[in-house]
Amino acid sequence: MNELRFASLFGVITIIYLVGAVCYHSSFNIASNAVQPPWSDLSLWVGSKPLDIIQAVPIFMFAFTCQINVFAIFDDLNRASERRMAKVSFRAISLCLLLYACIGVSGFLEFGHRTHGNILNNFSQEFTQG
Repeated sequence: MNELRFASLFGVITIIYLVGAVCYHSSFNIASNAVQPPWSDLSLWVGSKPLDIIQAVPIFMFAFTCQINVFAIFDDLNRASERRMAKVSFRAISLCLLLYACIGVSGFLEFGHRTHGNILNNFSQEFTQG
């Protein structure tokens, strides 16, 4: 894990940059009234078919595959203890929650019910349409 620290830091920085860019774009367009999502035909539960739910299972499974890295991270901690590991875990989960909430809310506020599962797909459509 120690050898991957710079690659991991670069990855986190690029994710923070993406979240910042989406939040800035969204807040700029919403403040200038350039975007007004149609809230009348909003649907919070996109798919209610059993097949849609089964297709979402791999996303949840991917979210839990990081658990195998916990032991390697614990071994690389200076003065490893349960308390320090709890702090590291709390900070990592808090950062993820903050970033996911920011990009999710700003993407949803800008695109409304037209928001794709991958937010970058919304921006690629906007880019191709001028």
